[in-house]
Formats: sequence, structure tokens, C-alpha cells
Amino acid sequence: MRSIILRSIVENQVPIGQSGPASAFQRLNRKIHIYAGMFSILFIVFFGLSGFILNHRWKLWEWFPSRVETTREIAVQIPADGADLQKARAILKQINIDGELQRIVSEPTKQSFSFDVQRPGQTANVKLDTVSGKGTLKTTDLNAWSILHIMHIFSGHGDKNWKWANVWKFFSDLTAIIMVILAVSGFYMWLNLKTARRWGLIFLEIGAVVFFLLVWLLSKFNF
Repeated sequence: MRSIILRSIVENQVPIGQSGPASAFQRLNRKIHIYAGMFSILFIVFFGLSGFILNHRWKLWEWFPSRVETTREIAVQIPADGADLQKARAILKQINIDGELQRIVSEPTKQSFSFDVQRPGQTANVKLDTVSGKGTLKTTDLNAWSILHIMHIFSGHGDKNWKWANVWKFFSDLTAIIMVILAVSGFYMWLNLKTARRWGLIFLEIGAVVFFLLVWLLSKFNF
């Protein structure tokens, strides 16, 4: 019984003696801050870690030298109708590969059709003769460090043509929104903690000075 009471106090903590809309909003803000953070904690850690890896190309997580490349001959049926994207997607089904299609090149004069496909951990290149349907499939298998690298940037550059890439893009956007929510809700919580206002204000000012100083030093302004 005592643990239930304590938990209720922590979850709904507001300054003693306050009630009404203000205290209700404080409780709501606190819950949003906690539960949004718990939902996105792995996403935030992932993007933080993968961003650090992108900034520091240390040998510890070098992944390209350890790649494994395999090339084999294939024979497929190239659809006569449809856009190049649809043709490439139909070819992928025949060779049991799935992923985000990139760099689709159709050259009728050279009787050539080629494209790349990428997913975290693997890339592939397909080159085909449009008359015979024969060609080569080159696959490159990558290690786990490459997954952190690729998934960090996988949601960029516009709309995706692979459904799972669009799903990842949605949760990447959601994580970015949640990070803003955490910052705003955390700021509001700080405003209501009188004992933390002094040090909070000091760190807020230091962070603001550092941020604007870096923007000023790194950017070129035209007035």
C-alpha cells in the first residue's frame, strides 16, 4: 500500500498547495516527458551512437574493408511494360532480393538495364542484357557496424520506394519530434522547480552562448 501511494505521488508530483488547471497541466507535461522518453529511448541512443560513429572514423568500427563480395550469373524475365522502377522491382522478386532501389539505368541502344539495391547489411548491383534477360548479380555483405552507419542516413533524400525504408523514415521523423518534445517539456519542468532555477539558468546560458558562438564561427552571414 505504501509503495502504491509513493508511486502515485511521484507520477503526479506538483508543488504542494497547488491545484486546478496549472497543476493538471504540470502532471500531463511530466507524463508526456517520461513516457515519450521511454518510448524513444532506444531510438535516441541509436541515433546518438551512430552519429558519433559517423563523426569519428576509427578503426574499431571500420566496416568497408571487411565486406564480402559475391558475383554470380542470373537469368530473369524483364517485363515489357511498366516504368523502370516497376521492372526493377519485378526482377528483384525473381532473384529473391529486397531493398531500396537506387541508380536505375536503362540504355535501350546498348540493350542494357542495371540498378543498385540497398538494405542495412547488404548492397547489390544487377546488370542485365535486355534481349536475353541474362546478366550478373553482385552482392556485398557488410558487418554489424555498417548497419549503424547505413540506418542513420537511410531515411534521407526524399521518398523511398521500399516499404520498410518508409517505415524506418516514419520512426526517424517521430524520434526527431519526440526529442523536441522532451526539450520543451523538460524546460517547462525546470521552470516549476524553484530549487533548480539558478543552476538551470546558468547551464542554459552556457549552452546558448556555445551554440550561437559555433553557429557564428562556422557560418557565413550576408547582412
